[in-house]
This record gives sequence, structure tokens and C-alpha cells, in this order.
Amino acid sequence: MYNSEWFVRLGTLGFNLIMLNLLWLFFTVIGFGFFGLFPATVALFAVLRDIIISRDDQQIIKKFWHFYKKDWLVSNALGYLYSLILIILYLNVKVIHLIEQRTLYVIVMSITIVVGLVILIAFLYLFPLFVHFKFKWWTYPKYAVILTIAKPFHTVLLIILLVVVIYLNNRFPALIVLFGVSSFGYIVMKISSLSFPTKSN
Repeated sequence: MYNSEWFVRLGTLGFNLIMLNLLWLFFTVIGFGFFGLFPATVALFAVLRDIIISRDDQQIIKKFWHFYKKDWLVSNALGYLYSLILIILYLNVKVIHLIEQRTLYVIVMSITIVVGLVILIAFLYLFPLFVHFKFKWWTYPKYAVILTIAKPFHTVLLIILLVVVIYLNNRFPALIVLFGVSSFGYIVMKISSLSFPTKSN
């Protein structure tokens, strides 16, 4: 009986991940990519939060559409704010390459690489934080960085699991169409939820 229930749950999760992956692709496209990417990603994580934390896997399509509309403006603002941070970081690296003094170059570049890695990893926590907590929208990057540093075990585990997912997607390209983004999001939301209280603030 136990094995049968476990199989049903796994099958239901697999179906929901396929559905979410297709929904993410569809709503990203209808938003012309530029305007649909971040709202679709927020909607994906919001539904995954319900599945993982609230144990609610009903009405996936309806909930996805609800979160997509509800957070369209704020999610775009948040996504492009973080994108701006990454662009500034990239431009900073370009400027550092102009430093001719070798010792200074190594020191500054080393610091920049460390900061850059933290910011890139923090991006993984950005959307789970957004769908779970209610902060001022421009403060989420700060909290994402704090979570990255404050939970090193979770961060390392997250990176390892995502490397495995990337490897499997590269090894079996068909998985990208079926589970690509949704499986990625599920792992990020699952690991992130380990750091969250049962109820959001």
C-alpha cells in the first residue's frame, strides 16, 4: 500500500512538473520573452511553493495564471533590477582588465570573482524568497545574498543538485522539453524551503 501511494505521488509530481514546464514556456513566449520571462518564473515558483510547502497540487493552470497576472509588474521590476546588478558586475570585470599593476589586478579580480559568485548563487534564492515573503521589492536581492551566506550547507547542496540536473539535461536533451525549467525550479524551491518557516511573514 505504501509503495503504491509513493508511486502515485511520484507520478502526480512528474505530471505537474511537465505541466509547469509547458506553462512556463508558453507564458514566457506570449510575454515576448522580455516581458514574460520573470512573471512566468515567479508564477512557476509560486505554484511550486504551494506544492512543496502547502501540499496543494490542485488547479495548477488556474494558479499559474493568477500569479502571472498578479505579480507581472513587480516581478519584471525585480528581475531587471537583478539583471542590472549582473550587468554592472560584468562591466566591472571589463574595467579591472585595464589594471596594469599585477598584484593590484589579482587582488581586485579575486574579490570581484568571489562577490560575483555570491551574487550569481543568490539569484537562485531570489524567486523563492519573493513568493514566500512580503518585503519591499527592491530588498529581495539583499535577502537573497544573506540567505546564500547564512545557509552554506543548503547552498552547497543546491549547487550539487543543480549540477546533476544540468548533467542529466545535457545527457538526455528530451528532458529539457519535459522537465527542464520546472525540475530546476523544484529543486531550488525545495532546498530554499528548508530555510523558511512553515508560514510566510
